[in-house]
Amino acid sequence: MAAVAIASAFAPKPMPRRVWILAAIGAAIPDLDAIGRPFGGGDLAVLGGHRALTHSIFFAGLLSVAALALLRRSVPGLRPRLILWVGLFLAVASHGALDAMTTYGEGIEFLAPWSAVRFWAPWRPLGGTLLRDTVAFVAFYGIARVVGWRGARPAPGDDPRLTA
Repeated sequence: MAAVAIASAFAPKPMPRRVWILAAIGAAIPDLDAIGRPFGGGDLAVLGGHRALTHSIFFAGLLSVAALALLRRSVPGLRPRLILWVGLFLAVASHGALDAMTTYGEGIEFLAPWSAVRFWAPWRPLGGTLLRDTVAFVAFYGIARVVGWRGARPAPGDDPRLTA
């Protein structure tokens, strides 16, 4: 949800459906490093384990380039594509940032593949109890809705129906 709200603030208006879909998928892809867990297996060691390479800033950049390549026909022009790349990058990177706010895990390797140092956020409102997660989700949802709503509103000069 956070990824879609972030991407919508940077996407061209009207926002193509493909952008919504790719932002949501892009924010979920970092957890592919733990694909073996539901099947009784472990994390993918080739990716550095869970919350390593696929949660890094480097991976967010690469995945955003790949997503933008899929959207090249939907978004004409270099400047709109660069702006959308920033939105997709932030959408994918939000996964690692939100994971850094959890009370469980070993931290996030934001600087992989160059560094194996793991980081946590100084404020970790996620994890622990269902009540705590619900309150945090509602707060983050509210923030995402405000960001998405504000990002989607045209300026008064952009829509002749809004000018007097």
